Amino acid sequence: MDKIFINNDKQLRSGWKILTVFAICMFINLAFNSILSIKLNHKSLFNDEGIIQIFRSPSLFFIIVAIFAVKKIEKWELSAIGFKNPKNQLRQLLMGSILGSCCFIAIIIVLWLLNGVAITNSLMEPSFSSVNIYAILIFSIFPGIGEEVLFRGYFLKLLSNSVGTTFAIGLTSIFFSIVHGANDGYSIIAFVNLFLFSLFLSFTTIITKNIWTAVCFHIAWNFFQGSVFSMSISGSNASGIYLVEVIGKDWITGGSFGVEGGLIVTAILCLLVIGTFIKYNSRLSIKQSVSELRT
Repeated sequence: MDKIFINNDKQLRSGWKILTVFAICMFINLAFNSILSIKLNHKSLFNDEGIIQIFRSPSLFFIIVAIFAVKKIEKWELSAIGFKNPKNQLRQLLMGSILGSCCFIAIIIVLWLLNGVAITNSLMEPSFSSVNIYAILIFSIFPGIGEEVLFRGYFLKLLSNSVGTTFAIGLTSIFFSIVHGANDGYSIIAFVNLFLFSLFLSFTTIITKNIWTAVCFHIAWNFFQGSVFSMSISGSNASGIYLVEVIGKDWITGGSFGVEGGLIVTAILCLLVIGTFIKYNSRLSIKQSVSELRT
């Protein structure tokens, strides 16, 4: 019976570690949300504006718990999960930011050409008052860092050590898709797209040997989705400098889930996954060839 939970090294198996760490993240988030929702005489004790908002974000706790697990439980350096000094990763930071921005802008252009969306205010008249720093933190920066550090950093490294990198990429990508299942508008297409999104970022992390390209891609993607084009981010409503109205069919636009629930994103992500998989596979082949030569 113990073998179900404990491996041959007398340690908790990777799968159980992942479930435990994720459960701890969600428990802490639930606890904070419960505390912040306390009312006295029908009046909230906490003003749910400003900085208080950020403590409702599960991604904030993803960052904290993942780093704690890496440093204190696994006894790894943060560089082991690709979390290297960003000062030395300028190229990766720029590459991720530019690619994420360009991909999302391309999605909006395609949707507009297909009459899937309409921009209601002029491109020359952005409404900057609709965006605040807390919204950018909650919907872009925290998820971009938190989900990458947890899924493409800690979880991917943990599983790679036990089942191999390729299998670990598949498992963490499935888990990444499933944990979004409670979000508004979630669908089969959303599941597939989130799986592809995770595959692409996992391949990117392995290829670049750091997490910053994936982090910046994710942040830029979410930033343009919510803070620029006012589109739902995985089921969460957002307000941006341009008001984009979804007028097309849900299977194209993603509906209330956001563009990640539509087939346009499926096509874009398939191209990204194919491109990075070819690069990943070629590196894998080179490693195998070198290993064979050494033996």
